[in-house]
Amino acid sequence: MSATGLVPALIVDRSAPFAAGALSRNVNDLAAWDSALISGKVVSPASFKEMTTPIPLTIGDGSGSYGFGLELGRVQRQATIWHDGGDQWFNADTEMFLDSGLRSGSARK
Repeated sequence: MSATGLVPALIVDRSAPFAAGALSRNVNDLAAWDSALISGKVVSPASFKEMTTPIPLTIGDGSGSYGFGLELGRVQRQATIWHDGGDQWFNADTEMFLDSGLRSGSARK
């Protein structure tokens, strides 16, 4: 609403942001994706091993590691993989402990 009355809402083309556009997933979907990824249903075990082999970042402060589409990290000496994404309307992230398979994720609007 403005000083002169109601203002029509903007219509947003959700396909414009490419990979983030027009995708709607919840935390259960993210957990199913993680399970499929680590169990060999998405990529071969050899490819997954390569995805989780750290490659030091050469941008920014160089403190992170990236492995072919996955952020690689450690929480209390346990290896994790994670990724996030979003746009100005939504954000989602998922993280998994590789040794135990423990997962966390969130989706926010």
